Amino acid sequence: MIYYFFVILNVIKKRQLIINSQQFKLTDHLIYFSLRTISFLIGCIPRNISLIFGSYFGIFIKIFIQKRKDVAFKNIKQSFPNLNNSDHLKILNETYKHFGKILFEFLRMPYFNKRKLKEIVSFDKKSLKILSEQNTGIILSAHFGNWELIQPTFYINNLNLILIAQIQRNKGANKFFTWIREKTNAKIIFKNESTNKMFNVLKNNFLGLAIDQYAGRSGVPVTFFGKQTLSPIGPALFHIKAKVPMFVGFCKLMSNNKYEISFKKLIVENLNRDIKESSILINQKFNYLLENEIKKYPEQFFWFHRKWR
Repeated sequence: MIYYFFVILNVIKKRQLIINSQQFKLTDHLIYFSLRTISFLIGCIPRNISLIFGSYFGIFIKIFIQKRKDVAFKNIKQSFPNLNNSDHLKILNETYKHFGKILFEFLRMPYFNKRKLKEIVSFDKKSLKILSEQNTGIILSAHFGNWELIQPTFYINNLNLILIAQIQRNKGANKFFTWIREKTNAKIIFKNESTNKMFNVLKNNFLGLAIDQYAGRSGVPVTFFGKQTLSPIGPALFHIKAKVPMFVGFCKLMSNNKYEISFKKLIVENLNRDIKESSILINQKFNYLLENEIKKYPEQFFWFHRKWR
């Protein structure tokens, strides 16, 4: 059935009447409404059952879709050199299961109300108190656990968080992602929008960034699990120019299938007005904290990024 679905998609694509790449194509509409339908069906299933389905779906992806599998396995081996090959494979398998669950959770998010969110997500009281005492700040997190639940949880706790997000290449998928985030009262600024707009957010809101991905030539050199990579300068830029505090935290999936969110103030010593030098110090401290979480929950980190190049 999946094979025929993609065959139909390919036929439709070849017979497009809309040839302007800036317009919403027929395939984009098909993908968008297909995702909406899948989201609705998953939303009709009890949550615990959908998480089981998600876990099996993760294994299905591992077996039949090989893209980035080698990248993930290589990253795991580099991060845990003291473990043996069977341990590396176990982490890889559990990673696929975890993100299968997270995918299904994301698809059912439009059907979470405030009561349901409070039922499945526990916001650490100390963290909530610290954040509530501020009206602005930089929220630093990573593609770890279930990062998509951080913003709706902030919202139901009267904390205004606006995220910097990446535009999806496929227009249908991008529209679907936008729809889900709108349904959960999420506010987004895309990476290609102006820096001034991001600074304006920091006047009376929290600005959220996931800073665990490879930043390319614009990044600064830091180490992650003992190996050099490049991390973004954004946190240092916003912290120094806007003079707002930084907070770091994560949303972890626990063994009872509920989430725990906790944040703490990120204090980095010896910062100065030099953006590059400060960025190195900030990212290195963040990486240290992220590494500690990954060591406790290795299957909850998104190993599929090319972190080292």
